[in-house]
Amino acid sequence: MGLGDRYYRFDLSLTKSFRIYEQVYLELRADFFNLFNHPNFIGFNGLDTLNLFPVSTDPNCRVCLNAQTGFYIGSEGQPLKTQDLRHGRVSRDLLNPVFAGLGDPSGTGEPRQIQLVVKIKW
Repeated sequence: MGLGDRYYRFDLSLTKSFRIYEQVYLELRADFFNLFNHPNFIGFNGLDTLNLFPVSTDPNCRVCLNAQTGFYIGSEGQPLKTQDLRHGRVSRDLLNPVFAGLGDPSGTGEPRQIQLVVKIKW
């Protein structure tokens, strides 16, 4: 399990109803979705590079998924953590990742939307 960015969204609806005749009403409504237009990144794990790791039962395997322990093993034999995988690290060389990071966002949520409605009820 990996951690993604927090999800922020604020929706708001405003409604006002006016009486025109005895049983006829005019209703005005405004709906605001993602009112503050906060970017919400989605689609984490869209770049799933873990399939590049071969599965091995050899306890001394390097850059593999150890089938006995369930750990992803780096190029130096160390178990990899989620933070390593998110930043594309399979070795201790922090300046030269071997593959792109796991968990990079592949999209964003919806931008601010405003919907205006006029209804006549009778």
